[in-house]
Amino acid sequence: MKLYTYPNSANAFKALVAAELGGVAGEIEVPAFNMGVDNRTPSFLRLNPHGKVPTLELEDGTGVFESNAIARYVARVSTKGALLGASPRTYACVEQWLDFAQNEVQAPLASWLYPLLGFRPYDKAREDKAKAQLKKALLVLEKVLAGTPFLAGEGLTLADVVLCCGSLPGWLKLFDAEYRADLPKLTAYVQRCYAMPEFAKHVGNVQLCDKALTK
Repeated sequence: MKLYTYPNSANAFKALVAAELGGVAGEIEVPAFNMGVDNRTPSFLRLNPHGKVPTLELEDGTGVFESNAIARYVARVSTKGALLGASPRTYACVEQWLDFAQNEVQAPLASWLYPLLGFRPYDKAREDKAKAQLKKALLVLEKVLAGTPFLAGEGLTLADVVLCCGSLPGWLKLFDAEYRADLPKLTAYVQRCYAMPEFAKHVGNVQLCDKALTK
């Protein structure tokens, strides 16, 4: 398998960390990729008609795109662990948190962060709305993690991988000490996950945000 991405992509980290945990890291190659050039070639567009990354090329030459779909595929072909849960109930729990991470955490996080990085036009009202939506979601996670070590129970699953990787830009650039003050359980949880060797190999030594990025 080949994973096409640009360096330090939080979305690509989802699949790479899942592969480490699932015992299939050696089966994924990450070739050099020139974003803006390689993603516009006919061969790449056959894999992903949107021309976006990350995109996973399978052994049969077909492609899988959208970061959570790629992470799910990697979890399904894993040779160890139970990243998708060991029972139908746990599987459903993993799936619900995957959707939550994408819709309630990553979406407003992008709406807050991307304008500050110059990727989207800045709008103060939209920023305030995104910040409120995101904080509401993070407080839900804070409450849940007060009663369980991981999102789907006692063991780490793909839900934890996707949440921690997908929210990484926030912990690096936006969630300063003041913002984290009412999120002690969530903060300890992500730090615990980032410190795991399977995470650290890709996300590095994560230092939480000292001063939030602002306009």
